[in-house]
Amino acid sequence: MSSPLDVFVYGPGYVGRPLLTSLLAEDRHVGTLSRDAGQPWFALHPKLHVVEGNVCDRELVARLPPARVVVQCLGYDRAGTDSKHEVTVEGLRHVLETLPDCCERFLFVSSTSVYGQSDGESVDERSPAVATTAAGTICREAERLVETLAPARRAILRFAGLYGPERLLRARSQLAGGEPLPGTGEEFLNLLHRDDAAAILHEALGDHDWPALLLASDCEPVRRRDYYSRLAELYGLEPPQFDGSERQGRPISNRRCDSRQLHSHLVQPFRYSTYRKGLEDAIRSHV
Repeated sequence: MSSPLDVFVYGPGYVGRPLLTSLLAEDRHVGTLSRDAGQPWFALHPKLHVVEGNVCDRELVARLPPARVVVQCLGYDRAGTDSKHEVTVEGLRHVLETLPDCCERFLFVSSTSVYGQSDGESVDERSPAVATTAAGTICREAERLVETLAPARRAILRFAGLYGPERLLRARSQLAGGEPLPGTGEEFLNLLHRDDAAAILHEALGDHDWPALLLASDCEPVRRRDYYSRLAELYGLEPPQFDGSERQGRPISNRRCDSRQLHSHLVQPFRYSTYRKGLEDAIRSHV
């Protein structure tokens, strides 16, 4: 390849695909890595440079085409053979240790699971990030790698819980079954619509003045009872009940994410600033 790609995206999944779609619409030269390059979605985008392989393969990662901006938004596929730590931490290490000299910007999607607060407290970029779950601990370890190995023009984006088309946290069949949900229902959910997540990354690609760490959530933390009751209403079902139990032996997450710093840097406001319209549109798109 004679010149570097504009953007290379690790993770052409739930958020990566809409990001890639928007970049291709601008005639940007973009590439991605996928364990299955034969997926029909890739055939719909012939200008996308797709490499088949695994981020856990360091030799392969080192041979990938160079890019001026690299985005790491890998999700974890439980159907795969690699552990979450291997994908999230060791795979990231492979990427960072082989970044080409032409890389001007590195974006890493982390998670608000790095926060351990669970009494309804408000958290932002200044809050201690002391994870209490295995997933949060892995994300925090990955963040430390970025802080150590990534170029100076980098940004860590801590995404709240992603939702949107085909991802509504509970399927209709689960709510229709009438089985009580864990927790009291008073715990807070922090959400981020898929389309807004992709738009954040798109804006962050070229803005080197953004802080190195940003929390990304919509404008309204919502109690779990309100969210699932609204979801049930949109499905035409009765509101769910809650049994007060823990989830897999641990307390339900309960904190309020404050993302005002992110919103102050965005040129385009969120399309879905609260879960209400986001839920309605997501269900409508799935019907």
